[in-house]
Amino acid sequence: MSNLELLQKPLISVALVIIGFVAGTCNAFSQENEVLEEVIVKGIRASQERALNVKRDANNFVDAISAEDVGKLPDQNIAEALQRVTGVAIQRNRGEGDFVSIRGLGPDFVRGTINGRSVLSATELRDATIIGGRETTTGRATNFDTLPSELISTLEVIKSPSAKHVEGGIGGIVNIKTARPLQLGNKIAASAEGIYRDFDDDVDPAVSGLYSWKSPTEKFGLLGSIAWSERNIREDINRGFGYLYNVVGFDTDNDGMANVPPDVISPLTNNLNSFEEERERFTITGAAQWLLSDDSELVVDALYSQRDVYHTVAESLPAGLPLFGTVIPGFPQNPDGSFQVADYLDGNVLTRTPSDLFWANVTDIQDNSDDLWQVSLNYEKDIADWTLTGDVSYSEAEGVLDFTRATMRSVDATFNGSPSALVNELILAGDTLETNVISGDPSDPNNWYLIAGDLIERTNEDSELAIQIDAERHIGGGLLSSIETGLRYRMREKERDEFSNTGFSFGGTDDMGNTTAVFASNFDTYGGNSDFLQGDYGRLGNANFSELVFPDVASAYAAASRDLGINPTVVRNLRGVSSIEEDTYAAYLQVNLEADIAGVPFAGDIGMRVVHTQQDISGYIDNFTITPGEPLATVSVGENPELFSQSDNYTKLLPSFNFSFEVGEDLYLRVAASRSLTRPTFVDMAPTLEINANATFDRNDDGIALEGVTGNPDLRPYESTNFDLGMEWYFAESSAMYGAFFYKEIDDFIASFAATDIVFAGNTFDVLDQPDNQGTAEIFGFEVGYQHYFDFGVGYILNFTFTENTAEFSSTGETINFPGVSDIVYNATLYYDKGPIDARLAYNYRSDFLFIAGSNLGTIFADDYKQLDASVSYDISEDFNVYFSALNLTNENALQTADFEGRSGLFYSDARVGRRFGFGIRATF
Repeated sequence: MSNLELLQKPLISVALVIIGFVAGTCNAFSQENEVLEEVIVKGIRASQERALNVKRDANNFVDAISAEDVGKLPDQNIAEALQRVTGVAIQRNRGEGDFVSIRGLGPDFVRGTINGRSVLSATELRDATIIGGRETTTGRATNFDTLPSELISTLEVIKSPSAKHVEGGIGGIVNIKTARPLQLGNKIAASAEGIYRDFDDDVDPAVSGLYSWKSPTEKFGLLGSIAWSERNIREDINRGFGYLYNVVGFDTDNDGMANVPPDVISPLTNNLNSFEEERERFTITGAAQWLLSDDSELVVDALYSQRDVYHTVAESLPAGLPLFGTVIPGFPQNPDGSFQVADYLDGNVLTRTPSDLFWANVTDIQDNSDDLWQVSLNYEKDIADWTLTGDVSYSEAEGVLDFTRATMRSVDATFNGSPSALVNELILAGDTLETNVISGDPSDPNNWYLIAGDLIERTNEDSELAIQIDAERHIGGGLLSSIETGLRYRMREKERDEFSNTGFSFGGTDDMGNTTAVFASNFDTYGGNSDFLQGDYGRLGNANFSELVFPDVASAYAAASRDLGINPTVVRNLRGVSSIEEDTYAAYLQVNLEADIAGVPFAGDIGMRVVHTQQDISGYIDNFTITPGEPLATVSVGENPELFSQSDNYTKLLPSFNFSFEVGEDLYLRVAASRSLTRPTFVDMAPTLEINANATFDRNDDGIALEGVTGNPDLRPYESTNFDLGMEWYFAESSAMYGAFFYKEIDDFIASFAATDIVFAGNTFDVLDQPDNQGTAEIFGFEVGYQHYFDFGVGYILNFTFTENTAEFSSTGETINFPGVSDIVYNATLYYDKGPIDARLAYNYRSDFLFIAGSNLGTIFADDYKQLDASVSYDISEDFNVYFSALNLTNENALQTADFEGRSGLFYSDARVGRRFGFGIRATF
């Protein structure tokens, strides 16, 4: 489908809505010189007015979200609030927003700040194919789920930088502004909320409070806030586990001889996953503000946030790799040993896996925490026509992961079925299944034995010391309104460490000796599957899948291992250890302009930023050996690891200008151009090595399917040349129409390329992925928005963004799309705000996007996603307000597809988290 075809439906929808409101809008703002009584604006309309004022008054291309009141962001989550902004899209984790993309660039290109200071992230998770496409945050992307919405006064999205803005965000900057006590005054605010999730039938509590005080002299103020929430999330996922390519021994035309064309692929397993996750977040903030004199001010800010996530997953799956040279039920065998598969081909994709399968259960226990704290001091002093500002901040983030995985194999519950792979579903083919596919009680430990276990302990530490001195000379009276200049030093350190077992596995039922007795005392079970898995994916012929329960084998494995004294050795995994220190020195000069040019009011800025970066990178080169095994190969750590270290530096010039012309009454023309950079992610630069000794395909026929991912310390930063052109018309209060074109050309674009059959760290890899500066990328797009408020209380907000992007690589000539970027994003919000009632209905849509590029599972795409949310609030009195919210009203699922060896649109996964309903009360005094 062409981009034009993709655009037609959303453009028509937006156009119809706009046309439907234009007549009423014209009447609303054509009435002139009427005398109106003074009205105090509150609620949704007030937040829209404040946001539009920020947008109109800025020299840059800026959008904003203003809290309706202190601690009252329009959405429950910062990322979910940002998705309403034109040009912004979000990623979701368990159905809740976390990472943000802006104008065609993903989360690693978005700089997140609090009051202009870096927001660090150090999250460590497992299973990148499910959780945001990454197992570790890299220090460039900001996980906005670690911060509560109660923290926010205003959210600014800066799309075109000025010289004074700290470099790092080619896509844009998200700046979180917090409240100040002298502006807020004496105030107490508190809220309590319960969120009901219909999928797991649970209620999550959340409470928050804020206290602001200023002295009678109004020279000194204190502010403190606290927020706590608990979330219990269930997500059920049906997913495949990749595809096999060019499997030998196939007769694809049933002529009695193997021919195996090289483009035949077949699916692996069908995995039924049930996730249960507990998230607890606690945040405390503080601010002290002194007016030391009429011309000097001191502000101290402090923030501490902790997020704990306890995650269990029960995974039930048919397991086993293809078996050749033996009879495979359901596939006729030829005299040459090949199998006739013509009846099971669908466009050269085998709809069934040619293997004998056994039933297996896998459970994971994942316990991780994120800690973030920041303290800062800001001093401002006026001296004659100069304003001098000094800012010092220190931030630290730590992520810790404890991970346990156990895999159990059924003793008797075997069957001859195979996964059936179609474009829109992956189910177990029921035609070959026996009625007694599951024999005995699956919750009985006698029916299972342990075949593998994994233990991982990771730490991710991130710290930053930043010192900045700025000076502004106020001029006025001519074209020059002021001159700004400044110096900045930043020291950033990123350290990761990892401990894990050494490929702990078992080969049979007798390997653990007294297994049954020990497991019987430790064995526990999860409940049955949800209706989602039973009804859509749980078809096992005549077997009743709803009766199958998931054994909690991870807990049983950990307990039994301790009881039997066979706990596997957990050693430091030097392949996952890295340390990166990054020192940056920056200076800028910015000239601010303001004047009338031929009667046209004009404002803008021209500037240059110079940045020097010094990097010191270290890690270990750890030799290892792979030993083939049944059912799994094992990894043995080598001796005498070699310490690797490397230093590098570079200097970049970043010019910029932003101009705004008021070409008519409340009609603005904006133009901007800049040069910007984003540094490589820490994980891409780190000299680490992740290996999978049991990958899906042995390409070099050495008996081991070995795949790996390694970093590249020689990476250079992305550099982008940016152009923006836009118009904005503020035709009435709380109303505006705006549009903009944007273009970016990015040099030294980084992408991962796979080398095959390559020797690295003393081993021959079937596939080894390494990032490199390979290409030149281009982004072109446009965004439009329209919003209006009617005097009878109804308002609406519409915005639409189209982005087209490609990256072409010099070494191969290949072109790809950017990860995390949708071609089309649009939002439509209808709200009512009059008297004591606020109500809002908000719809969000984003088209499909590249989720993970080039993994052993293929290239994975997230399908298009849409969500309808609603909220209603009622002012009981001037001090008390009650509210209700509903998220994902249409109960949308998250679907993913895969491209593999030239085949597109292959089913990968389908996930459900259900709806969320919230009810709460707020009090403000």
